[in-house]
Amino acid sequence: MAVDRVRARVRRGVLPLVRAGLDRLVGTARRLVRGAGEPRRGAALAVLAAAAALTAVRCAGPRRSAAPDVEVLLDRDLSSVEVALPGPYRVLDARGGTLADGARLKSGRLRARDRGLDLNGVPLTAETVLLAPEDDVELAYKGRTYAGDLRVRRDARGRLEVVNVVDVEEYLAGVLFSEMPANFPDEALRAQAVAARTYARYRLEHGEKLLRATDADQVYGGTTRLQERARALVAASRGLVLEVGGEPLCSYFMSTCGGATVDAPLVFTQTPKAGLAGVACDFCRESPKYRWTRTLAAGELARRLGVKEVAAIDVERDKFGHAIRFTVRGSGENRTFQGLDFRRAWNDGAGKEEQLPSPWARQLEVTRGGVRIDGAGFGHGVGLCQYGAAGQAKAGRGWREIIGHYYRGAQLVKRW
Repeated sequence: MAVDRVRARVRRGVLPLVRAGLDRLVGTARRLVRGAGEPRRGAALAVLAAAAALTAVRCAGPRRSAAPDVEVLLDRDLSSVEVALPGPYRVLDARGGTLADGARLKSGRLRARDRGLDLNGVPLTAETVLLAPEDDVELAYKGRTYAGDLRVRRDARGRLEVVNVVDVEEYLAGVLFSEMPANFPDEALRAQAVAARTYARYRLEHGEKLLRATDADQVYGGTTRLQERARALVAASRGLVLEVGGEPLCSYFMSTCGGATVDAPLVFTQTPKAGLAGVACDFCRESPKYRWTRTLAAGELARRLGVKEVAAIDVERDKFGHAIRFTVRGSGENRTFQGLDFRRAWNDGAGKEEQLPSPWARQLEVTRGGVRIDGAGFGHGVGLCQYGAAGQAKAGRGWREIIGHYYRGAQLVKRW
């Protein structure tokens, strides 16, 4: 990729020049000390000390890598892919070899062909191709524009997968206003950028490398008319990620906690509590989902839960009162559901106004007429509360304070 080649040139060219310049500065300073008279010796020693300090930072400072690229899954299982590039581009194979190039691609269609692909009917002898725009041209796909490159891969069935390969900081600019309203305070948006960067880094180092462009991971909308503002907000914390014990945090976040967040292991059983402990939050009251009520016929809930009858429901709670587990009783059988599983079953096939925004049932009542839940919050309840972050920002807190409130015990570390 072009980005990788630029980084490689920086590592091979610019950084050695910087190191050489520092070495020359140290040598010059030493000669000044040896040759200077007493009145000038102090100044020469100061120069030597500064040069030595720079050299020490160079040699002993924390090692940082270049900002990584991320791979964002946009689509899969397609028969064809339509893409446009309004400026110069190249088509590369998996090894970086050039298969085609052009000054502009007004309308390009990629389709499976034999064991490879074709572009507008022209065979490409590769099962994976990279459409690589040049000169910062943004490509167009399905009504959206994207920075970086577009990778199209043909699977064994001849179906196509589409992935945006993009610098992580540019990716975050495409996530920011997809995950948090653009009219939220800047300090809340900066906190969101740190949470999103940390989550992306966690995913880069754990499990599946492809980040989904939906709320299954982080909602990603490519470049928008607000991209420059998003880039500026993201740049305020460039390279900063949250870690616990030197390892990246799985920095969950959600819309509205409803008054308190939840200890991570109570919701995501394989996730450690460190950095993701539940905390009180009195800042998300402006959220439309801060409090809500939902009702459902008992028979319909029984069908969705896969039980014979819902006669009563017992709720197990955490220290803040969150509903963690639901035990459904009826017809001589008891079945227990984790909070997210209960919410998922309730919402299966439900209309928007019927769905549970969160598992937090503050009050739950079962009658002959149905099941009524008076609840709080929107989302799983773990990590940063977005409306809470906005409330804290309006109260004058900066993004570092906001991050520190929701991810207690985690450290901010600059990794690129």
